[in-house]
Amino acid sequence: MNKGYRVKIFILLLLISGISFYSCYHREQNIFPKETKMIPEYPVEEIQLNGKAGQRYIEASGLAWYGEFLLILPQYPHLVSERFDGALLALRKQQILDYINGINLKPLEAIEIPFIAKGLDDIGKAEGSGYEAITFNGSKVYLSIESFDDKIISSFIVSGQVYGNLDSIVINADSKKTIVSNSKLKNMGEEAIVYYENNLLCIHEANGKNVVYPPIVHKINTSSGIIENIKLSSIEYRITDATEADDTGIFWAMNYLYSGDIKKLNPAADSIANNFGVGSTNYKFDSIERIIQLQIGENKIYMGPKEPVYLQLTSNEGRNWEGLVKLDDLGFLVISDYFPYTMFGFVRYKSD
Repeated sequence: MNKGYRVKIFILLLLISGISFYSCYHREQNIFPKETKMIPEYPVEEIQLNGKAGQRYIEASGLAWYGEFLLILPQYPHLVSERFDGALLALRKQQILDYINGINLKPLEAIEIPFIAKGLDDIGKAEGSGYEAITFNGSKVYLSIESFDDKIISSFIVSGQVYGNLDSIVINADSKKTIVSNSKLKNMGEEAIVYYENNLLCIHEANGKNVVYPPIVHKINTSSGIIENIKLSSIEYRITDATEADDTGIFWAMNYLYSGDIKKLNPAADSIANNFGVGSTNYKFDSIERIIQLQIGENKIYMGPKEPVYLQLTSNEGRNWEGLVKLDDLGFLVISDYFPYTMFGFVRYKSD
């Protein structure tokens, strides 16, 4: 057999095995029953970013409002600026409103907020670790830092202070509280933190029935520092960020499935899709991207009454949404990390 013929046979076998692998893999993604109800989907309207905010290397990890500013939390603030311990990025709310209303379509430029976190280099700047979630209560700021080594996968919750009109954010290393991973899955930590009635609710990334049962949320009293466990409804796939809670305890969370996580997460039946339905492109493609409503109750967090907001997919390649906030009653703002790139977008949705 000549060399050229052997090469052709080898390529043919690779193509056949690739097709077979994709077919099997794709069938595993068809996790919704054929009779699943179809409900509306909502497109993500991209908002162009200029400068550092639009760069992949910042690895956006969270969004949060501070007054009239939207804070973008990088996973590694020290890569944004060489000053102090790095910087967070901020967009003016009016900039965003002008863009989505077509008044000014220039790419948005973020301002840098000096970030000081002395004593946290071992986790805040370590490879594989980094900042994952952010929320505010007045001028008080709370952050989740993910950390793992060969033995223990943990998150650390820290607090700090905003000085001046976002002149700087200073974190108190002595405020650090350790939360051991519920799921024990590598690279899965406390991905969302919600402030409500003097408590900080720390929501783990993986809460599916086949990963951790029963799932819990760690509730930290911000006055006493006491940590309690409260119940959480089982939610398949990943929770990657959450909005602020309203006065009634309602908030929304990003619920995302990257097709490459199927084996790791081993999802059970999707109770949310079974109860509410699924969007057509989410049914068709391998990834699932949706925003779900949650309700804070007496020592528990459970599904709210509204159906999920499915994001319209444009291809089989998912978008790793890491940040989520509400934009008044207009809809949601979302941001991805570096996959497929740093994408900032608006989802028009009247929730009230």
